[in-house]
Amino acid sequence: MEQKFEFIEIAERQCYVFLPKDYNTENRSYPVVYLNGDNSTYSLLEEADFLSEISYIIIGIISENRLDELTPWPSPSLHPKFPDFGGDGNNYLKYIETKIKPEVDLIYRTLTAPESTGIAGYSLGGLISIYAAFKTNCFGCIVSMSGSFWYPGFVPYTIDRLVKNPEAAVYISSGDSEGVGHKDIKKDAVTYTKNIFDNLVLNFTSDRVTISWDEGGHHANTYERYKDALLWLNNNLIYK
Repeated sequence: MEQKFEFIEIAERQCYVFLPKDYNTENRSYPVVYLNGDNSTYSLLEEADFLSEISYIIIGIISENRLDELTPWPSPSLHPKFPDFGGDGNNYLKYIETKIKPEVDLIYRTLTAPESTGIAGYSLGGLISIYAAFKTNCFGCIVSMSGSFWYPGFVPYTIDRLVKNPEAAVYISSGDSEGVGHKDIKKDAVTYTKNIFDNLVLNFTSDRVTISWDEGGHHANTYERYKDALLWLNNNLIYK
């Protein structure tokens, strides 16, 4: 596949940017998806064949500290060899909305309305994407792949709490063996994902929330989960 990513600094944050294949030949504006992740996300996607089918701009945001930026509130570590979760997600989402997105809209030809703007991520990146639904109306398409919904307090947080943009469309994917082998809170990952889906349906209605299951655990079928999710975005973002 012809390389279509470029690394640039946006609002003093390192990002990698994907432009659709016709971006430089067509005089039109494009939807944008903000992808939470790190260098491993880029490594997974840099040679992805399915990107030739993508018709929107991807802004891959490289998290400076995933355990802080991609968590909604502070929480103790689940394992002594890892640091505690910092819970700086509110500031991270605000930074996307007030710093990164405005600069992206200046640099590139973008469609700026919520229905043409998405947020997506895997694991903690998927957790913060769903959290964003309760914090801002900026995003009209919200994607969580193998979201870390086991995060302490997150399922209760989503009960009886209204989302900011009830017109948004949501995609959740997960493995049916997530959490298998764990002895901590992660062991119930599948149940937490089902709980989140049920709570979101009450907010968005069932026709606006899609859930997709596959066989495997948290780190299985990663490429396929990205492919399915990013192609779902291709079909659900608004192109005008």
